Amino acid sequence: MRAILSALFLYAAYSVVKTITTAQALSMEVVGIKPGISQGLLNLNLKMRIINKLYPVTLNSISGSVLLNDKKVGIINYNNNDQIPTGTNLILVPVIFDPLLDTANIITIISAEGFKNIRVNGFVTIDNIQLPYDNEILRSEPFKKFIDADKL
Repeated sequence: MRAILSALFLYAAYSVVKTITTAQALSMEVVGIKPGISQGLLNLNLKMRIINKLYPVTLNSISGSVLLNDKKVGIINYNNNDQIPTGTNLILVPVIFDPLLDTANIITIISAEGFKNIRVNGFVTIDNIQLPYDNEILRSEPFKKFIDADKL
């Protein structure tokens, strides 16, 4: 019984150390928005820069909400199991939204409140370790990010 408890304790300690190491070794940031057209409908992709300082990892998934002035206007449900090598990497993450309903919602929010910010709030899973994720994309004053349709 002691051997089983010791093994469980060691595994738990290993999991905690791996989670902390992975979280410290990766930096993920939305650096732009790339609009596109798919099947005749406007779609948006978030351009994400991933800086991996450690060893190659697997980006299992990114899930969450895209928020305009803290109100949900789209979702992210990215499940690609991308291999992220050491260094700086760029990926495109599609935003799922209804072009008619969500566009009307966006217009209503901006009309009522003006434009304050756009951000992503959710979770990222790396090497099967789920971590919280919160990233501001655009802010009204000053604009730190940009919309970039030409480059990945």
